[in-house]
Amino acid sequence: MPADGNDGPYQNHRSLGVHIEGVIGHTLMRGYADMDPSTNTQVYMADAAAGAGGALAVATALNYRQLTGKGQRVELSQAENAMPYLGGAFMDYSMNNRNASTLGNRHPTAIQGAYPCAGDDRWLAITIYDERDWELFCQAIGNPDWVSESRFTDHASRRANHDALDASISQWTRQQSNREAMEALQS
Repeated sequence: MPADGNDGPYQNHRSLGVHIEGVIGHTLMRGYADMDPSTNTQVYMADAAAGAGGALAVATALNYRQLTGKGQRVELSQAENAMPYLGGAFMDYSMNNRNASTLGNRHPTAIQGAYPCAGDDRWLAITIYDERDWELFCQAIGNPDWVSESRFTDHASRRANHDALDASISQWTRQQSNREAMEALQS
């Protein structure tokens, strides 16, 4: 399982998972918009994916040998093996010419964030997927005036004004303990 395959321009490069993730673009998709990608922590997703992909490749070759009596050489580039985990980003570029970027604590389509609560270093993660979630969220926090502002009329406008929405949600969460806020939202 060479990092970048046994042929091509990177064939002699030695790599660890962190290097492979840089080559396939994973490093640029993690972190926060105001961070330099070189400051990202190491996650070694490519290393973990290599174990699963390698095991499947070997099992497939053994199955082929059992069926045909012929052996196979198994070569699986770790970079090529990790790329399908980023399939959404590759498809979005191929189909829409959009480059994936860092999402921080956000979700690609939902309203999502980690919000500060009362107390020292207390936080609450909130995800609002659709209109029903929004209605229930608004009810749970007591329907403050800001929820009916035109910039929060529908899911698309809330996504377009995500930063302003985060500020408003944070005003509510800062007044709650993380436990109280969690219980109110889950109920």
